[in-house]
Parts: sequence; structure tokens; C-alpha cells
Amino acid sequence: VTKQVLMDVVVVNGAEKAAFNDTTFAQATNSKYYAKVIMKPTAKIEKGTIVVDGTVDELWSGVDAIPLTINLGATVEAVAKLLWDEEYLYVLYEVKDSALNKANANAWEQDSVEVFIDENNGKTGSLDADDKQYRINYENEQSFNGQKCIADNVKSAAKTTTDGYMVEA
Repeated sequence: VTKQVLMDVVVVNGAEKAAFNDTTFAQATNSKYYAKVIMKPTAKIEKGTIVVDGTVDELWSGVDAIPLTINLGATVEAVAKLLWDEEYLYVLYEVKDSALNKANANAWEQDSVEVFIDENNGKTGSLDADDKQYRINYENEQSFNGQKCIADNVKSAAKTTTDGYMVEA
């Protein structure tokens, strides 16, 4: 469940204070300048091995779905489920989209899902040498970004459904 929290942050360093929002330091008596923070839950990724074949294995039924945010004004919904074992990270995407389209020449502007892997957890604003971006469209066409991102590193299966598509990778 996503929650909205009102908060203000004050950092104290000796006698010096700095405030995130309320520079009047009236936080104890006034919440006028509090920031609105959206907190999304984190998911625990369970261990498990599945067969990547486009058929939703029974093991997926016990995995928490992570809602994905789509900010294009479209009426699209998507969730992802994740599993792992000693060899692989497994992802199941279920996308509700009534207008599937891959007409754009740019792969990232087609109906697709993406997996980003940041091996050193650097959280940089652009792709570093260790970062990988795997993209799979609803017809199971793959495209990649990243120096070490190669087709041999991903296996996927995709199929359309009555209300969109699913991708298993």
C-alpha cells in the first residue's frame, strides 16, 4: 500500500541548523512547509527457480506483485514479480494495455518492459560501465543498453493476453 507522509527534515551540525523545507524552523508548531513524501513499500524477493517459457509457473502465484508506475497519461497498468536463485534473476511482468504498438523505430518507445541492473549499486544518473538495460517488447523482441549487456545474458518469453501482454525473463 502506497502511503503519503508529511515531513520536514532539520539537520543539526553543532550550533548550525539547515532545514529541508521550513527555513523558519517552526516545525514544532506549524506544518505549513512540510514536504509531501510518497512512500512505496519494498518487496522481499523470494528464492525460487522457474522455467522461462511464457507459461506462468505455479511458483509465481505466491510471489508479491510490485505495481509499476506508468506516467504517460495512458490507461495502462502493470505489475512485476521477481524470484532469484544462485544463477539467475527471474522477472514476470503482467501488463494491461488495450492498444499494443511497436510502430516506433525507437525500441524504447514501443510497448515493452525493461530491467535495469546496477551491479555496483551506484545509483548514477546515467549508465555506468557496470549497468545493464534489458528491454523486451510484447512480441518478445529484445534490445539492450550497456557495455556488458548482451543477448546471451537474457532469456525471455512474451505473449499477448486478452487485456495486454506478459513477459517472463
